[in-house]
Amino acid sequence: MTYKEIIDLIKDTCNDNFFINDFSYGNISDINTPDDEQPVNYPYAFLNPISLNQTEQFATLNANLIIMTQTYESLESEIQGQSFCINHLNQILSTLKMNLDNPLVDFNFPLTITPFKERFSDNVVGATANISVTFPYGLDDCETPFDKYPVAFTLTGFTGDDAFANGTYRFLEDNIEISTDAGPEFECKTFTDLVPYIKTPTDPTDGDVMWARVEVTQLLFNAKGVTPISYSGCGTTYTGLDVSMAYNYIVDPNNMFTSFNGRYFIKEGTFGPVGSNNDYITINHLNVLPTPLCPSPSATPSVTPTITPTTTPSVTPSITPTITTTPSVTTIPSITTTPTITPTTTITPTPSITPTTSITPTNSVTPTITITPTITPTTTITPTSTITPTITPTTSVTPTPTPSSSVPSGDPDANAFLADVIASGGTTNATISAATETLFTSLKSAGLYSKMYAMYPFVGGTAASHSINALLNKSYDITWNGGMTHGVSGSTGNGTNAYGNTNWNYHNWGQDDISCGVYQITENTSTKTEELQLGIFDGTPFRLQIQLNNTQLATGKYGLRTGSNTATYVDNNGNINGNYILNRTGSTVGYLYRNSSLVVTNTASYTKPVSGNKDVFLFTLNLNGSPYSNAYANQTLSFSFMAQGLSNTEITTLDGIINDFQTALGRNTYFSVSDPDAQTYLNDVVDAGGTIDETTADATNTLFTSLKSNGLYNDLYFFPFVGGTSASHSLFAKRSAGTTYDITWFGGMTHGVSGATGNGTNSYGETALQRPTYSNQGDLTQGIYVVGDSSNTNAYELQSTVTDNNVLITRYTTSLAYVRYNGGFKTASNSDGTGLYIATLTGSTGGVAKLFKNTSTTLINSTISNDNDYLAHNNWILRGPALTSSSPRTVNFVLYSTYLTDSQASTLSTIINTFQTSLGRNIYT
Repeated sequence: MTYKEIIDLIKDTCNDNFFINDFSYGNISDINTPDDEQPVNYPYAFLNPISLNQTEQFATLNANLIIMTQTYESLESEIQGQSFCINHLNQILSTLKMNLDNPLVDFNFPLTITPFKERFSDNVVGATANISVTFPYGLDDCETPFDKYPVAFTLTGFTGDDAFANGTYRFLEDNIEISTDAGPEFECKTFTDLVPYIKTPTDPTDGDVMWARVEVTQLLFNAKGVTPISYSGCGTTYTGLDVSMAYNYIVDPNNMFTSFNGRYFIKEGTFGPVGSNNDYITINHLNVLPTPLCPSPSATPSVTPTITPTTTPSVTPSITPTITTTPSVTTIPSITTTPTITPTTTITPTPSITPTTSITPTNSVTPTITITPTITPTTTITPTSTITPTITPTTSVTPTPTPSSSVPSGDPDANAFLADVIASGGTTNATISAATETLFTSLKSAGLYSKMYAMYPFVGGTAASHSINALLNKSYDITWNGGMTHGVSGSTGNGTNAYGNTNWNYHNWGQDDISCGVYQITENTSTKTEELQLGIFDGTPFRLQIQLNNTQLATGKYGLRTGSNTATYVDNNGNINGNYILNRTGSTVGYLYRNSSLVVTNTASYTKPVSGNKDVFLFTLNLNGSPYSNAYANQTLSFSFMAQGLSNTEITTLDGIINDFQTALGRNTYFSVSDPDAQTYLNDVVDAGGTIDETTADATNTLFTSLKSNGLYNDLYFFPFVGGTSASHSLFAKRSAGTTYDITWFGGMTHGVSGATGNGTNSYGETALQRPTYSNQGDLTQGIYVVGDSSNTNAYELQSTVTDNNVLITRYTTSLAYVRYNGGFKTASNSDGTGLYIATLTGSTGGVAKLFKNTSTTLINSTISNDNDYLAHNNWILRGPALTSSSPRTVNFVLYSTYLTDSQASTLSTIINTFQTSLGRNIYT
């Protein structure tokens, strides 16, 4: 095999790789960057040969295989780009290693892969693999005829008692190995003369197998007049076998064997008659070699890739004996000079590099470059301060990744889907590729991927790419009809004749084993009173539908049918975007979840029809085979799926995975969090017109989980004031209570991201949360987080609707803080009315009242006379007994609870302030 054939093998493998768009070969200085007026089409492969080491029979090529691509100027993008290039390298190396036709060619492992980053007029990142390829390239005066006489063959044609002689055989060094496995993976040893014994990995105690080996050996060797004298199998040797008991095969040795250069090879063809049954046997040479069934010596000589010094390049007169190291020189062991292709590197260990007119006579290359076997540049390299013309790219290449370069390596199913998207005319980029990779791996890690029947991520921006079932069962690709519109956000119906047929037949679902879903990202005004996002009705009792805005019933409704014609409708409160999952796993009830929160329960029994042939439609109802004209939807969907029935936990997990995918693509309508109660609260914040970002979502999730993990959640009634609107600030955090305890605002309140601000004259809030709900007599905690306006004023911050009871004042006109529980005011000096205040009371008569500020300060610690008025009264926020006592301060957290110990109060303070700090509205640290 020649050097060119090895180079061509690597080049062809790179060019055949779906993700590699360009290939080049040569010295580092020959890298095809844009300044040679031939813009690179990334991802780009470059082969840089280092040395060719040769023995009498074999040669070893050492080279750097470099994969590079462009990225945005961000750390995340650079790391992702390097990861992609490493995966591309592994794909190419895997193809080279696993698909060799010649068993004497081997790509040696282990090897070193080194990531790198360079910044020219664009940003280039990549990875370099130091590869070592051993191949037959001897000094003999003839070529060993492996192509004509391979080292593996099959023997067939035996019948009756001789049938066990059929099998697969291969020559190893000094022996023949027999196997019944003809798998594709194989490592073969060198090919030498046949000798009179045989090795097999098969259990030597198996008499039939043993005799089969003896008889086949007799066939092969008696033809040449030799007799096997020993039998070996994986460490056990049997000698002196009585081969006289073997069948007497009569084969013409001149017909069955051929000689070449003093060696004997078995011919290919049909021979006979042989054996006791007078069989005609057939010998076929194998191109795909069998897998050894037990360990055998290495297939190829173990050649250490010794790296010889390269030719001394020409140097300029201005050689300096000192080593000038600049930060731009990166000594990466996979490249002989500067493996990261830095702009300051003009050093290549070849004689072809001579100074050009653009090179200033500054620091150049020392007279010799000695490269170690690890291909690490020595300290004799002195980088120049200029860039050679062949490395300076032009500004014609922008850092925007090309669509075809964005498919990452990693999950093979994700890659296959992305390849299908591109093949269908869709556009992808690094963001889409990374999001898709995460979608697939997350589904698999959660055990959900195997439960999917069809999945439509709607990426690529075209009708064809949006039709693709990502599981690549093409039977369930969507067929689009009517005036659909497709773009990066998803697919949009027109409300008149547009819909999609998923080709998923409802009969494929099992009885009470159904889940499906849609992700809707718009809240367009419906043009149809029975608008459906997903539906099937075949005229039998089976009917399945997700309906987000049925307006037949005066107000907008969620409509749900989960197997029967019995529908359940629930007010949608004007909120119809989000991630909807229909699920049924029981015989009497089905559910609809929105953003992981349960919104509709459909009680209805049904029996799955024994036959049926109706497909699930998107954007309308499949009414007995045809689209229902009064159900066309004009919304935008960006995800849909069909799956087995799921558990509640699986629904929450699936919801989060889908929404994380949507978030990565910038088309989410909410943020997923792990705590279901936090998720429900955040959903309602958004529905109330509030604004949520990822920081707010994460902070809220941490608030809920911290309260729960510290045993404070169950007894705590609280208002986190997020979203920035009057409606979102009114929300009681525990949404399972519905709207019962939500705050009603009065007067001229102002609302923003910092919280709710009173006007000091007529503004306040009132909640129907009353003491019997959250505390008993002599058993109380209440608190408020105040920001803005620390002045002394005659205002109250908390009080029940009964005068001067359950009072908390942060700073009154006399610069005093107050608490009162119908037993007289307790006061303490306080010169700043802002901060987190938590008041506790234990004991109804002679009880102890405390007021804590900012976690560590105790303002009040006094005994009260009584706590008599603890009955059912609403609570005011930012108001006292009269409107004149309304507070001008800004509040962004209010809480009520049973009595908390000092330690619990301190823990609660820390949790709340951590939440406030995450939102950037804390008063203290």
